[in-house]
Amino acid sequence: MSTESEMVNAHDPVLQGSTPHVMLSAQHLAPFRVHTVFPAGTVDVRLPNVVGMSEGGSVRLAHPDCVLYRIPNALQHAGSSAIRIGGRAAFFTKLGRLAANKEQFKDVDLVGWNASVVVLRDPVRIIDVGSAFSLLGVHASHWAHFLVQFLPKLLFAMPLIEAAGTLVIRSDCDGHIRAIIRACIPPQVQIVEADPRTDCVRFTELLHCTEVAYLCDHADYTSVADIVIPELTRSAIRDVMLSLGDANANANAGDAATRDSRDLYVAFDGERGPVNGAEVQAYFEQKGYLVVRPHLLDIREKIRLFANAERVVGVGSSGLMNAFFSRQPLKMLAFINYERAFDTLGAQMTDQYPTLDSHLFVGTRVGPAGINSRYTIEMPALDEAARTLGF
Repeated sequence: MSTESEMVNAHDPVLQGSTPHVMLSAQHLAPFRVHTVFPAGTVDVRLPNVVGMSEGGSVRLAHPDCVLYRIPNALQHAGSSAIRIGGRAAFFTKLGRLAANKEQFKDVDLVGWNASVVVLRDPVRIIDVGSAFSLLGVHASHWAHFLVQFLPKLLFAMPLIEAAGTLVIRSDCDGHIRAIIRACIPPQVQIVEADPRTDCVRFTELLHCTEVAYLCDHADYTSVADIVIPELTRSAIRDVMLSLGDANANANAGDAATRDSRDLYVAFDGERGPVNGAEVQAYFEQKGYLVVRPHLLDIREKIRLFANAERVVGVGSSGLMNAFFSRQPLKMLAFINYERAFDTLGAQMTDQYPTLDSHLFVGTRVGPAGINSRYTIEMPALDEAARTLGF
């Protein structure tokens, strides 16, 4: 095992302005435990329906327990999943997962680690709060990660949040995330914002919920073990999203011309989309699909459109998460590269959405391989799949 001195070189310029901390285990936090949200166990993970490659099936995967803590004198960087406790100790649950062997943590405050030491960037600015619940984390401002890994924490910790009266979030959360948070918490709860570029929040008492689910973090490839959403977390996601969908299904928002749209094509402008994306979009537009960019819509209009949708098509990305606002029988087709063929997020939610018929369509790679490799959608194969699957 590496020692602290072997890992941390005082002359390494990368480590200047950072501090090594003793890695704490869950046993060290036992005195701060409030209660267990759900125990460690296993969950059936459904495998995706991939056109031309696989049809369903399942695998049983393990997940750790989910625990609520009251931790005195704690600090947390706004963009980090690590928690500093006391002077030179830290708690970082992600490192305990086997998947950490291949993940690339996009945690700018995490400088280095081994089995016994974690090195964290020194704070630039400290925000002092009293007793508060933290919704901070590396991906807390990313729509899909927020819905799966952070939104359920609000529900599981609601009595603690209500009693503390303060919630801490990242300042770069967009208006849609903020609207969801506000819809879930009591109106008297104060929200404190922290900038992930500079801020570290110091709590007299940190109310902390450990991981409620795991999504693959920037790995070179995905495997069936990378996405694990326990049953209670899935149900919490469903309950909130369907409640919001029901409340907004008849909302008087958006363009009247889109009010009867039931078929949605989710446009995607990022690097993971198909190189012939314009051709694919035109194909579905000719079929009568309404092209939407969910993040640019009014939140009520977005929820209304997806709550009433019957078919949703687009690149396998955060935009398709909006399909879970729908209580309708729904068909979903997601375009992906081969490296993401084992993305099970949509498939895992089918137990909570029994009328969801979800399919992945793998494109033909163009250029270098990688988790974000580009690809082209072969139009004859797409046309056949669309007709066969009812799109």
